[in-house]
Amino acid sequence: MRSCAERAPAACISPASFMKRLLILFSALILSGCASVTVSHLDSSKYIEARRGDVITTGDLSHQTDESLFILGYDTPDCTSDLDKCLHLVQTESGLTREQRQSALSEIWLLKAFRLHDSLKRSNASNEAEYRKLANRAIDAYLQSARAAYLYLFYSNRTINMRALEDRQTQVRDYYNLSAQNSVAILYDRYKDMDPESPEMQETSEQIENWTLYSDVRYYPMLSDKDLQILNITADSTVSFKGIRNEYVRDGLGARTILTLGSISKRKRQAAPEKHPEEPQLPWERMPYAPATVLLHFPGKTYKEVEETKKAILAPYDIDSGIGVSINKIQVPLATNYSGAYGLWL
Repeated sequence: MRSCAERAPAACISPASFMKRLLILFSALILSGCASVTVSHLDSSKYIEARRGDVITTGDLSHQTDESLFILGYDTPDCTSDLDKCLHLVQTESGLTREQRQSALSEIWLLKAFRLHDSLKRSNASNEAEYRKLANRAIDAYLQSARAAYLYLFYSNRTINMRALEDRQTQVRDYYNLSAQNSVAILYDRYKDMDPESPEMQETSEQIENWTLYSDVRYYPMLSDKDLQILNITADSTVSFKGIRNEYVRDGLGARTILTLGSISKRKRQAAPEKHPEEPQLPWERMPYAPATVLLHFPGKTYKEVEETKKAILAPYDIDSGIGVSINKIQVPLATNYSGAYGLWL
């Protein structure tokens, strides 16, 4: 058998020379890869902003959602410029855990809902058909965001307790709470001027886009009173109080709201006193403001069932009746503002 030198003398190198060349090539590859990595120093405030900033606090997608998009090979600017395409990608592409997928979906849907809600505020309310259509699209986006957050919180591979100290869980809880709050605000704005005794106001469900939205007042017995009329719904995040020594609130699940209540029979007597004789004076009168925590429930026993459902239940809770709620066998506290109703009354 001929040696290397006999077959191709120019191609022959010694083992030592070969290893040296291989080391040089390997070093070049390593150095070229490291050349794109830079290090910068952040102060504590910038660090907190980078870790906790999201679509609610800064208007931009969070660091965690950016990472999920990077895993899928998608840039954040491309996502925010075409949210529908981005949502489809995050929903269908493999490579993300349940928590990564649903938390990213919740935030991106919330960004879309914000944009639609802003358009709704600027739109011409006199064109009822167009206004209602835009309102339905905004509610749909809020429901999508709330459902994704619901899946993250209660149907992912880890329980709430296992993520108790994670910033991401706090962010996703806020996506859910804000989606519930803004859904209620849009719906109330739609029905506030309607006769409470009209057939439409007696319905317990409504079709919104592909959703069937139900109302359930079992957890707020006072709202079953046929004489009760809700005159206004105020989100506690939109008001602040000065002069109250201590404001008692509790963080948790749900939209903290304050209901302004009235009496249908009293309104009728004031409108036509000759037709409605004055009732005897009662020794006390109910305070016209009441706190309520509003939740959005999505029926289903499994992750897949909740992910595919097109039903949503809007449920107000009386904070005096209990401090928590059980979802998928997980007990969580209700968000509560004990002082809000008293502050408005004062």
